[in-house]
This record gives sequence, C-alpha cells and structure tokens, in this order.
Amino acid sequence: NPYWHGLCPANEDVREYMRALVTDLTTNYNFATIELESCDYQGGHHHHAHEKIGIPLGWTDRFLLGLCFCESCRKRGKERGIDVTAVANGVRSELAAIFESGRPTQLTLNEFCDKVPETRAYLEMRESIVSSLTAEIKSVSKAPISSMAMGDRWFAGYNIEQIREIADWHEILCYTPSCESVKNAVQNAAQLMNGRADRVWVGFCVYPPASPDVETLATNVKAATDLGVRAISFYNYGIMPKRNLQWM
Repeated sequence: NPYWHGLCPANEDVREYMRALVTDLTTNYNFATIELESCDYQGGHHHHAHEKIGIPLGWTDRFLLGLCFCESCRKRGKERGIDVTAVANGVRSELAAIFESGRPTQLTLNEFCDKVPETRAYLEMRESIVSSLTAEIKSVSKAPISSMAMGDRWFAGYNIEQIREIADWHEILCYTPSCESVKNAVQNAAQLMNGRADRVWVGFCVYPPASPDVETLATNVKAATDLGVRAISFYNYGIMPKRNLQWM
C-alpha cells in the first residue's frame, strides 16, 4: 500500500518538484539556509494514520514492512541489474509468515540479506537515490544545505558518508532533557563529520517533556555550542506555547 504522507525520492516527478522548489525559494526569497527534512525514504517508521497493528513487530519486521517497491524504485533497480522481484517476493514471504504466526521474525537484517542476497544491492541503490537527490538539490540551491537525519541508515537510505560530501551541515535532533544525551549525540555526529562539530546542526524541542523549563534548554544549548556546534534550530514556532518564545 502507498504511504500518503511521504513522497518517494526515486520518483522523477518528486525529484523535479524538489529541484524547482529549491530553485524558486533561493532565487526569489532571501533564505539563509535550506533545511532538508525527510528528504529520504520514510517507510512505515513515521506515519500519521490511526494504525491498528495486532501483532508485535520488531526492528526487522518494521523495516521490511516499510521497504518501497513502487514503479520508480523497481525501474531504478532493474537499471542497476538488480532482481527486484526476488527482493519483493522475499520480503512478502517473510512478512506473510509473521502475519500468520503473530510472532516477529527472529532474523536480523544481515540474516535476511543472506536469505535474499539481492537485498544488499537494493539497499545500496536506495542510498544512492537519497544521496543523488541531495546532490541535485544542492546543485540548484543558491543557499547552503542542511540535511537532517530522519531515521537510521537502513530505514531512510541515509548514508552519512555520502551525504557529508554533499550537504553543508549534518542535522541531528536532540529532543531530550538529558544534557549527557545531548553531548553524546553531538560528539557522535561530529565524529561522523570527520571531527567537524561546526558542520553539525542541532535541533532542540522548546517545550516539555524535552525542555521542561528554560534552564534545561539553556544548559543543553550551551553544551552543544561548547562542543563547537555553530548552528541551532528550535522546534516549533507554530505549536509551542507563546511563553516559550522567550525561552529561546
């Protein structure tokens, strides 16, 4: 079934739309930065329907359930010589067994890839699709690009080793009251950016539970900037209480 909340990055219409949108925004408006959120595969990991799931799903189950096999992905896979049908059939077979038994699979992703070897090439293709779309957007943008990591490498097709060569910033979300968690996240992100904390962009949530008070927010922002972060964003002007604007 299609996910109505998310566009597929492999679709040429989507890619043309993104290039046109960024060209327009950075040509006709005075944007300092373009922030790319969800410019990758969304799958079933971040949906907005009132879903009803009657069986426990593990990491591998949710990952398989979210793999895209739209016409655009199938076309790109075939162009790379991948047996997409074999991957799709393997995913369908594994999910059918899960649905029938009511128990999550015991397979790790690596074990599933061993069982359906073409899957590895398919996952590499997804990463190249996300990275090339980011590069296409970067090529038309007259403003720097911040690429937000939404989901992990496998769910999103977001390969940081490729993205860091394209985007100006790698953006992470620190929606937590824990200063220690903020420090760890920033240090890990900086390491991924070859030790460059100044190329890490950090997003903070400006209302509870992530920020129960202004002191917590200020402490966490200071922790990030003390580590060398120079780009901060706050979530979200449209839904935070009015008083929290003052916290910022």
